[in-house]
Amino acid sequence: MYNSRNHTKILFTLFLTLIVISCVKEKGLPPCKSDCANIVFAGTVVNGAYNISAANTKIKVTTSILSANPYSGTIYDVGTVYTDDNGKFTLSRMIDTSVYRSFSVIATAPPDYITSPAFLNQVNEFTTYNEAVFFYMIDSSTQLIRLGVFPITKLTVNLHRGTPLPVTGEYAVSFEITFQGNGLFSYNSAFCEYEETTSNTDTTVYLDTSPNLYTFIQWYKNTDSGTVVYGTDSIICLPNVANKIDVTY
Repeated sequence: MYNSRNHTKILFTLFLTLIVISCVKEKGLPPCKSDCANIVFAGTVVNGAYNISAANTKIKVTTSILSANPYSGTIYDVGTVYTDDNGKFTLSRMIDTSVYRSFSVIATAPPDYITSPAFLNQVNEFTTYNEAVFFYMIDSSTQLIRLGVFPITKLTVNLHRGTPLPVTGEYAVSFEITFQGNGLFSYNSAFCEYEETTSNTDTTVYLDTSPNLYTFIQWYKNTDSGTVVYGTDSIICLPNVANKIDVTY
C-alpha cells in the first residue's frame, strides 16, 4: 500500500461487512418441519456511483441460530439468486422461524466493482468484495433491501506531514478511507496505521475507489502532548483517469 522504499512498518486492516472466519462451517438449510413460514427477501442493488440498476449481481442469503456465537458454529445456506435487468431480486424459502431468526443478505460485487475503498497492495484472503445487511427479526424490512456496488477507479494519495514527528508513540498516523454519494453510504472502509520515521513523512497511498462521488480521506495523528489530531480531505474522482490528491496532515 505504501512505497516500499520507505521501509515503513505497516499494519493493514480492511474492515469488510462480510468477514469470513475459517472456523465457521456452512451447510445447506434443512427442510422445514415445524413453525414453518415463507420468508421473502427482496430488494434492489444499484450502481452507487451513478444511481442506476446493477443487473446480474449475485445475492446470497444465509442464516444461523440466533443464540449461536457468530464466530463459530454453523451457517446455513438459504439460497442464491441474481438481480434482473432492473437490479431487483427476490428469494423466498420456507423456514422454521423458531430456530432460524438471524439472516444475512450478501451482494457480491461483479468484476471491476467494489463495495468499499481498498488499498491496492493490501494483502488479505478476500478475492471478492461483498456488501451485506443483517436481520435479527423477520418483518417488512426484509423486502425493502437496498445495496450498492461501485465501479472502480484509481486514486493516488500523496501524503505530507505538516508538523514534526512526535517523540513518543509507536504508531504515529492512521488513515481511514470511505466514500459516499447518490443516497448510498459505504459502511465499509479501508483503514491502515503505520509508524513514521524521518524518511517516510512523505509517502504515497494507492487506492481503488469509485468515480462520481466523494472519497473521504480521514487522518489521525499522535502528538507529544498525548492528544490525537485529526482532519478530513475529500475528492470526487473521475472514471478512467489517473486521479490524484495531496493531503497534508
